[in-house]
Amino acid sequence: MSFLLSDMNFYSVDLSYIEALYAQDHEVYRNIIDSNYERKPYIGILTHINGRDYLIPLTSPKIKHVKWHYKTKTSFLIYETIDRSLLSTHDIFKVIPGSTDVNKILSVIDIKKMIPVKHGIYTYIDISMEQNLQYKSLLTKEYQFIKAIRREIVESASAIYNKLLNGELIKFGCNFLLLESICDSYTI
Repeated sequence: MSFLLSDMNFYSVDLSYIEALYAQDHEVYRNIIDSNYERKPYIGILTHINGRDYLIPLTSPKIKHVKWHYKTKTSFLIYETIDRSLLSTHDIFKVIPGSTDVNKILSVIDIKKMIPVKHGIYTYIDISMEQNLQYKSLLTKEYQFIKAIRREIVESASAIYNKLLNGELIKFGCNFLLLESICDSYTI
């Protein structure tokens, strides 16, 4: 089984494709809150698994993530350490005992929700071209964090994929084999 590190960049995915996957597997992330897809696209990290492109999604931090470990078998919290006084009202963070610093959660890499993709379905996100400076800063921080742990991300993706191939179900995970068949038959 082949897992490559070389294309660990951010990509957005065509909304119609996400809808096609979601229609068959409700574990696929879908932004149902914001009808303006351009404001919150399906964004993720492109990697290669067993000769296929897979996109590992990032999701916004939520209160439930405060209770999560920084790294599990199926996810990674992306965070930055900052002084507590720099937090805004809506920031999600984990307290660092005995410190005035906190780990502000920027996003979550949710490997069990990765989806197969093919050329024409995803678009490279050039961070340097982002006009919104706050969003550009967030993407840059996320990208730097991901680069530092990319080997761990790919190893986790490999383990999860292999478990599914061996007949194990991944709780709250996508059905990769089903999604692969949808990807193969999906026309752009």
